[in-house]
Amino acid sequence: MKRSFKAYLKCQSGATAVEYGIIIGMIVLVAIIGITALGSANEDNWDNVSDSVANAG
Repeated sequence: MKRSFKAYLKCQSGATAVEYGIIIGMIVLVAIIGITALGSANEDNWDNVSDSVANAG
């Protein structure tokens, strides 16, 4: 039993999956932050267009 426990501790396949999960999570987080920032900037641009059209008439 002691030998199988040592083999379990040396197994790194689970660690690799966790590392990939962390990397994917970080990529998703950056994508969400970027999309949110671009969405806010885009909304501000359309608000300016709307105001310009309303003031032109």
